[in-house]
Amino acid sequence: MGLFLASLGGFYFWHNDKDSSGLGGLLSWRGDSSNAKILAGDAQTYDGGGTSDGSFSMKYPKDFTIQEFPIGEEGKKFVFESKDPGRGMEISVIPFDESGSITPERIKQDLPDAVINNPQNVSIIEGVSALSFASTDEYIGDTFEVWFLHNGYLYQATTYRAFASQMEEMLKTMKFK
Repeated sequence: MGLFLASLGGFYFWHNDKDSSGLGGLLSWRGDSSNAKILAGDAQTYDGGGTSDGSFSMKYPKDFTIQEFPIGEEGKKFVFESKDPGRGMEISVIPFDESGSITPERIKQDLPDAVINNPQNVSIIEGVSALSFASTDEYIGDTFEVWFLHNGYLYQATTYRAFASQMEEMLKTMKFK
């Protein structure tokens, strides 16, 4: 399955929910959340995200809510959001039949117009090679993304750039089932 479908599916939910108390609230994320304490004291654990082979658990702040949406027949999107502007992220998990690591060149094969600034190979999640980069979306503005492959699935974690370090802290707690 192409990377395009995952990206399109991801931003579809951010743009098309009309309920201002739900996902539509993500469109209002514009504040600087650099001082937010993500996993201080009373974090909770999301247990069971993903599909049968793409399942994961991850810690997230107690004041966040999680919503799940299907992507095609086997993928899912997980939106972690706070009521506070500027705090939240989403993770898309889709089947992916290629091995190796995600590279900017590989993304450009399916998404030739994708903005990939400052790409870096990182290991945020123990034992998993990932690609992090800054990007821009016409609807939500500046983004920070971490893409990686694990056990036949592509994981795309996306947030607003001001929430990048907090998303990384959340991802460091991710465990695969």
